[in-house]
Amino acid sequence: MTVGALVLASNAPALAGSQQSDDPLARRIDVVWRDVPLSQAAHRLAQVVEVTAFIDRRLDPHARVTLRANGVSARDAFLQLAQQVEAVIVDRAELVYLGPSEGAATLVAAPPLGSAPRATQRLLKRKKKIVWNRLAMPREIIEQALAEERITIENANLVPHDLWDAGTLPTAPVADQLSVLLTGFGLTWHADPQRTGVVVLELSNATAQPIAPRLTPRETPPAGVPSAVAVEQQRYTLRVQEQPLEAVLGQIAERSGMELRITPGAAPIAAQRTSFSVREASLDELLEAAAASAGLVVRRIESIIEVTTVR
Repeated sequence: MTVGALVLASNAPALAGSQQSDDPLARRIDVVWRDVPLSQAAHRLAQVVEVTAFIDRRLDPHARVTLRANGVSARDAFLQLAQQVEAVIVDRAELVYLGPSEGAATLVAAPPLGSAPRATQRLLKRKKKIVWNRLAMPREIIEQALAEERITIENANLVPHDLWDAGTLPTAPVADQLSVLLTGFGLTWHADPQRTGVVVLELSNATAQPIAPRLTPRETPPAGVPSAVAVEQQRYTLRVQEQPLEAVLGQIAERSGMELRITPGAAPIAAQRTSFSVREASLDELLEAAAASAGLVVRRIESIIEVTTVR
């Protein structure tokens, strides 16, 4: 099975074809590794281009992989590794995540911070490096990282007991670090609108039970209806490479609490692989870019994302 790459663009613009690119994953490399463990290959490749590799706990770090990279970009080399274990990659500045597609989807767009107090937003946007020793427990890693920034956490007990090898997350916003650490457990988070803290949630409940300011009964939206404010505030920096459009839109719809509808005439085209990228785009801008890449019409009608062949 061949799996395409779902890639978050780096903050720095890449200089295509340049060895001096500000994007380390654009560097051309020449390596040949045969039948080595995934973990060893990923971390060695990361060292070559001076980034950090993070392997989702749901992947087998001992799975045997082979890498033949002759003058290809480091990003394509990581993609070769991911394809062999039916995974995808997400790159965010100096971090490369390898994991299942559902894990990557949680990293495409950070949980909205619009309802959080300004103090919480400021703290979650602060950048920090996180380092842990061998046999560290992920719950303690998360709690300590947040405590250092004076951020409280609820439902930390949802993070199961686990023991990790030594590792590092390079300097990045606390919000991004938290998402990376939680995704392997099928968890995500929302900012607590009432205080300087975060609430851990099971990913399956994140859309159905969003954290929102307490409303009076007359102000409470109907069950199942996504917050229009949250949807409008969401911003996407996304590069899709050779992914079925239907799968990409399905992830976006689920993440936004919306319903995806594809007309019969558009279904065969939506099932084909496509490539496109956006940077700091709104949901509507993202849908427009997706549509242009496949020659379809993708539009949002209230809580529905509709894909069709005609306007």
